[in-house]
Amino acid sequence: MMEDRKIFWSGRYDWKYGEKGVMIGNKEYEFQEMFPEIYFLSCQGYKMDDLVEKLPDVNKDKAREVIRFLLDIGALTDNVQSPEALFERQYAIYPNRDSYPEDMLMRNDLIAEFRTSALNRRLPTDADKLISLQRSERSVRVRRSTRSFDTDKTISFRCFSELLDSMRQDSSEGEIVYSYPSAGGLYPVDIYIFVKNGRVEGVDGGIYEYIPSSHSLRLVNSGEVPARSHFFGNKEIFRTSAFSMYFFYNTDASMPKYHGIGYYYGIVDSGIMLGRLTDKAEELQLGSCIIGVFDMKKAAANFSTDSGQVYLHCMEFGVPKE
Repeated sequence: MMEDRKIFWSGRYDWKYGEKGVMIGNKEYEFQEMFPEIYFLSCQGYKMDDLVEKLPDVNKDKAREVIRFLLDIGALTDNVQSPEALFERQYAIYPNRDSYPEDMLMRNDLIAEFRTSALNRRLPTDADKLISLQRSERSVRVRRSTRSFDTDKTISFRCFSELLDSMRQDSSEGEIVYSYPSAGGLYPVDIYIFVKNGRVEGVDGGIYEYIPSSHSLRLVNSGEVPARSHFFGNKEIFRTSAFSMYFFYNTDASMPKYHGIGYYYGIVDSGIMLGRLTDKAEELQLGSCIIGVFDMKKAAANFSTDSGQVYLHCMEFGVPKE
């Protein structure tokens, strides 16, 4: 937390009075004397000193302690929130949430059933109104996510460089250009790469920042990304991959122009990048897998990103098993 930043109620949690204290989310805490004032004040946004001064009839040291605690658990925030925190509340207001079990993610049988239903949600019932389109010679059956890679195979430096070339910055007629589009031509998504020892020819193990303007890598940390950062169902993918890419939305690269909606545009940009990399990996006969669940808090110290960079998601690459 930085003392000169304004602190806001994050919107990630509701609050209410409990039997002995105040309920935030589903937990009860004994600092109810600070509510509802701290909620209404933080909805407006105040710096730490100003917020403490405006809280009536409370010990100032305790107020600071409680504010720091609320920042730690995500009830308060002094920065742009992660996608997880931003979207988590949406499920609470999703009208059909009671139609599905809460433990679906942990049950393969329910996931399989739901996937079948989701993928067939637009089966036509009025075939006479359909216009059949021509199919491409390239079948979509060619593409598959790779969930286990060949750990005995090394990726050539040429192949590695060519994959990243799809993210490279270039110039045309005096203008900066990329091989994919971005809102306002700002390209606010930064890429970091974790290369495992001995898995990419000519590149030592470590965490690198990709520099698109010079098509080069800058070593950030010679350490590793901890496996504990991954969801248990993705650990095998991470264990066997040759390298991983991590995508961060850089708030300073688009919010000054687009304000809050710039965050949304950045997420759209990252989706375009993932698609571009997936196609390029297929072309190079590399396997890839996009990862949704990753706990960046357990790995953040190794990346040395600044407060304006918000983690979005990651992608694993390697040679598929034959």
